[in-house]
Amino acid sequence: MGCDIHAHIEIKVGGEWHHYSQPMVDRDYRLFTRMAGVRKSDVEPISAPRGLPQDITFTTRFDAEQHWGEDGHSHSWLSCKELAALVEWYDGLHDKDWLGWESNG
Repeated sequence: MGCDIHAHIEIKVGGEWHHYSQPMVDRDYRLFTRMAGVRKSDVEPISAPRGLPQDITFTTRFDAEQHWGEDGHSHSWLSCKELAALVEWYDGLHDKDWLGWESNG
């Protein structure tokens, strides 16, 4: 059986969280492990699952707690700084030349 991540992006405006988007995250166990120590052991995680903050939006909470039920587990979150580091790490794993992309650097 596979494992997927269901991500939500929230932004804080005037002290209140707003649901911004729900991006599609492809199944990549190295990524999942890096994000929260889930599925593999050969990658150092950013942190262990932290659970969900109390002040998240209804949309995110409903998806996590109601929509997925028992299949939803290992809830966590990343700060902007951690997310930027994750993107940099992930980009370093993949040779984009095979996709026909050109490097800017």
